[in-house]
Amino acid sequence: MADDQTADRRTKVLAWGSNLFDQIPRDKDDGTSQSSILQDAASVVAVCTYQTVCRSKSGKIKAYGEAPSLVEKACRDLLQDTKVDDRLVFVGHDIFEAILDVKSDRCCFLRYAEDDEEEGGRYEMIEGCGWETAAVDGRGRCMALDLEGRVYLFDSVAMFRITTGQSEAAITAREAARFTAHPCAEGSPAKEAKAPAPLPKFDKISAGNAHFALLSHSSRTPSPVWIFGDARFGAIPMQPFSHTTLVGKLPLTKAKGKSPSSDLPTTDVRYLMPVPYFSPHEGFPSRIANISAGSRHNLVLTSGGDLYGWGWNEDSPLLPFDSSPTNQGWDTNIVSEPTLIPLPSAPKDELSLTAIAASNGRSFGITTEGQLVIAGSNEFGCLGLDKDLGGAEKKPRFEREFSQIKKEYECVNGWQVHPSWKEGEEIRRVMRVDATMLATFITVETTA
Repeated sequence: MADDQTADRRTKVLAWGSNLFDQIPRDKDDGTSQSSILQDAASVVAVCTYQTVCRSKSGKIKAYGEAPSLVEKACRDLLQDTKVDDRLVFVGHDIFEAILDVKSDRCCFLRYAEDDEEEGGRYEMIEGCGWETAAVDGRGRCMALDLEGRVYLFDSVAMFRITTGQSEAAITAREAARFTAHPCAEGSPAKEAKAPAPLPKFDKISAGNAHFALLSHSSRTPSPVWIFGDARFGAIPMQPFSHTTLVGKLPLTKAKGKSPSSDLPTTDVRYLMPVPYFSPHEGFPSRIANISAGSRHNLVLTSGGDLYGWGWNEDSPLLPFDSSPTNQGWDTNIVSEPTLIPLPSAPKDELSLTAIAASNGRSFGITTEGQLVIAGSNEFGCLGLDKDLGGAEKKPRFEREFSQIKKEYECVNGWQVHPSWKEGEEIRRVMRVDATMLATFITVETTA
């Protein structure tokens, strides 16, 4: 939609999916998956499984779901009743456990009350927190970046809280959870002959169900994309990719009072690793604009609008499913290496994306024209499609027959334009997509 195209512009937020925790305010809710318009919401600020935080049309913070009054009160204290901007970082997977105010270098740690529904709990404000951003995966682990772009891993937000601040105890505990650089050769960490180059400065973290994807715009990094976590489903390889020369490792010892994050599950790789495929030194031609970790897959968006992905493809959030008789085993669900994702065709050219999002077996993209493209699982109605997927191409059903306990749900078979945003429909530009395990929130701009 062109900037000179008039009139009365406005934004609103659409919500799709399950409202199990009242995180989607609805006038009437029969408990089913359905589409809603969030009343008085101008845009989404942050989402997690149990909570939704929006900016109201008056510019104030409004929270829904679990203990909304506590979240709103903490935000008011941080913002001092000013309008919402990009200064707040919400940290949590199921519930928000911390809110970082990066510009003021402080944060709130939220403590929810089990027996005090009216107050909802309390929060602790810490000045000089020292954090740039953080993300929590489905296991409750917290990965954080400090103001210098160094990366840390904590086994919980509670440990993240212990290491926050400028006290000697906090600094000591923090250093025990920081990744440091180690040389890597032939797929495994090598014995150090000399001190390796430091890890790059990282800019962003995205968390999946049991893994993390990181982005670095440092000119010195061997790759702008780095990954860490569970290696069972393809989002993380069992060994570093070929051409890997540098990895990050956690401290090998654990003293009393220090972070136990070095005691990793056996399903996790032992190091933070780059993805050399995206390295300009290896010939990748484009700058990486963004990353997004789904529950078991990764998406990478280039500055030119191309999309790459890898990981678990059971619900086809990455590629159309190959239904040929020779490709029906569970292992064919894995896309093991970064792969260029084919996007739907546009009338004049291939579609190009400006934003991406991923969640539980599903993927989303926003095109340069403001259209929404989707792929993967419609579980809980999170794609905003009816039972028949609104005419979108479905994934073959036989794959679901392998499980006796998994509930059946339809899946979109590869990336397709959402039926509500096809050319010729009502003028509506998608501005932002936020997705959780249970729901999807679409911030759109419309003309009255």
